[in-house]
Amino acid sequence: MVASSSADGDDAGVADVRAAMAAELRSGGGAGSTGPLAAVCDGCARLLPVDGASIAAGGASGMREVLYASDEIAGAIESVHDTLGEGPAIEALTERRPVLVANLPADAARGWPVFAAEIGRRPVGAVFAFPLHSGAAIAGTMSLYRRSPGWLAPADLATALRLVDLATTAVLAIASGDEALEGLSLPRAVVHQAAGMLVSAHRIGVDEAMARLRGHAFAADVDLADVAAEITTGRLPPEAITS
Repeated sequence: MVASSSADGDDAGVADVRAAMAAELRSGGGAGSTGPLAAVCDGCARLLPVDGASIAAGGASGMREVLYASDEIAGAIESVHDTLGEGPAIEALTERRPVLVANLPADAARGWPVFAAEIGRRPVGAVFAFPLHSGAAIAGTMSLYRRSPGWLAPADLATALRLVDLATTAVLAIASGDEALEGLSLPRAVVHQAAGMLVSAHRIGVDEAMARLRGHAFAADVDLADVAAEITTGRLPPEAITS
């Protein structure tokens, strides 16, 4: 499990993941290939304080297909989700928001008792599940796990959101067999970092965090990127963005 990285290190790391994913797509990572997904999941374990990751395709109905798991434990977590029909990834998929469970043994029992009992047989301390959005549609989920309980720091969460964007692109590319790379442009990192800070500060979903950022920018008559820069540089505390 790696430690949190600096912002510059995260930028370089995410760029490396993007390059690796693009290389997999160019070399034949179309329909049926897991190479682009492996590149993203490997990047998660390298850049974030997590031990493994998995990616599943699915829609708002909750039906999913596991496409890639980085290791046996990540695969087992997905299997328990699909067998029981409950858990963080199912909730992330159906409610279209990140579900961050920092202490799985303590917290899962309240929301998903059967899932908690089953996953308790495995060395899993925390699970972080993210929906993969494509416009108004949802393409699936990406789940991260760590063996020991603990939160993702705001900087780690911002990096995770950027990797979620890459995972979404990979899932869509694989589903369509499209190896063109026009969709691989990275989002504005500062906006995603600011959104991650709001998610962490207010325990809200990414959609609500983005809505609050846009609402604040509109009310202040400034560009969204300028608001994000104010937050990420500490001039505007994320706690101040309340609506």
